[in-house]
Amino acid sequence: MSTSTDSSPPATQAHAGIGPPNPRPTKTPPRPMKRFGALWNAASARLSHLPTTPAWRRIKFTADRVLLVAVLGAIGWTVVNGVFVAQRAATDRTQVLVRLGGPPTLGQSVTPGKESANAAPPAVVLNGVRSARIEIAIANDATDGVSLQGGTLTGPYLSGNTKLEPDNHDGYVMGHGTIHLVGTITVDCDAAAPVTHALVAGRQGTAQQVTNLTVTLTDTDGALHSVILTVDTTALAIQGRVCAR
Repeated sequence: MSTSTDSSPPATQAHAGIGPPNPRPTKTPPRPMKRFGALWNAASARLSHLPTTPAWRRIKFTADRVLLVAVLGAIGWTVVNGVFVAQRAATDRTQVLVRLGGPPTLGQSVTPGKESANAAPPAVVLNGVRSARIEIAIANDATDGVSLQGGTLTGPYLSGNTKLEPDNHDGYVMGHGTIHLVGTITVDCDAAAPVTHALVAGRQGTAQQVTNLTVTLTDTDGALHSVILTVDTTALAIQGRVCAR
């Protein structure tokens, strides 16, 4: 009877490093991490399901419409504002600013070195129908030049409307420049006698029908304008001067 000293194969292989290693123990996640993972999975499932619900589709439809209206409104406001600014700029450019350049002048222009016929205060009241040459200065207050076509003088004691013409060949007046309208007026001095007597006596004139000058002109864009300028409200400046000497 013999006794074997060989070790059993599994023990020998394990001792020699041959064979499957001993399995490592599995780590169990902490309980809070398990709970967080479960909550995250549940939330993800709900969120992934949300876009398929009718409520979500209604919200998205409404949001899309609101965004579309906002974009169209912004575009519309930009277009309208641009058109308004352009129209305003065009209006500012073509706006004609004219005014009287000074009191009307009667008779011929003053020659240097000679005394004006109207320099002395009038002392005599004239009667009947009297005519005189008149000159009215027109100032252009705009930056751009304009072309005056002429003017029409209306007022009390005048024999109809009086046409006045520019004293240059084309009626053009540059920006901030001055031009003169000239013509011959006819006044009924008998009807204007109260005004003339007040002028000769040096009394303050009383209110009369307004004497206006309607100026017709074209701007740099070729647009035609009509501007009404008030010359006098007492009829002293023109009618009274014509009927006095």
